[in-house]
Amino acid sequence: MTIKNIAIMACLFGAALIFFGGETTSTSANPSTNTPIQGEAVGVKEIPSEKTVTPVVAAEDEVKEEQKKPEIPQLNLETDYLFYPANGEMNKRFKPYIDEELNNIEKYWPLIYSCSTEYGLDPYNMVGQIYAESHFWDSVINGSTRSNKGATGIAQFMPSTAAAYGVSESDLKNPEISINLMCKYMSDKLKKYSFEDAVAAYHQGETGLKNQGRGPSELYIQWIKANAELLKKKS
Repeated sequence: MTIKNIAIMACLFGAALIFFGGETTSTSANPSTNTPIQGEAVGVKEIPSEKTVTPVVAAEDEVKEEQKKPEIPQLNLETDYLFYPANGEMNKRFKPYIDEELNNIEKYWPLIYSCSTEYGLDPYNMVGQIYAESHFWDSVINGSTRSNKGATGIAQFMPSTAAAYGVSESDLKNPEISINLMCKYMSDKLKKYSFEDAVAAYHQGETGLKNQGRGPSELYIQWIKANAELLKKKS
């Protein structure tokens, strides 16, 4: 039985007592004597004050908010191979990192979810995109491993792109800063482009998108979409 149903039943029971002239009290009865505690009104039909209603409403809101938050995706990366760009088969060189990837997806899910909703983004797309960038590997997240072009951190930003947003290269090693920067960047690009073009701009750079179109990023875009769909199914 939900909190909402309990609250409704309580209100109906109180209304019945008032209608039939029963006792209504603002505090509990003395259990040893079954008599009202001193200071209670007996036989007085009270209308519940706002103070008695407010906690129920607040509790309802908390339940609704909890229901809105998606569950952490439950993945088996040995079978959920869409995470691996290897023509439908898991790339075997990634296999030793499966536990690390799953642990970090779970670890960073609350942060990604919070940041995504703040900027009006789909959190599943964001997890899928981060996975395509860094695989959630610790060595990439902490900056000890970089791309061959120098991209750094969990979201693999180029230092020059980060600098345009006032973020230093060393700050890219901070997952919270990098994830927030990614959300901000994607939010900005989605104001100008379709989702596919925004992802291509992230992958190629905006200049690359203008000069080449999104052709070089097609596989990357498909990978992210597949990741997001898998995450939704597993949630």
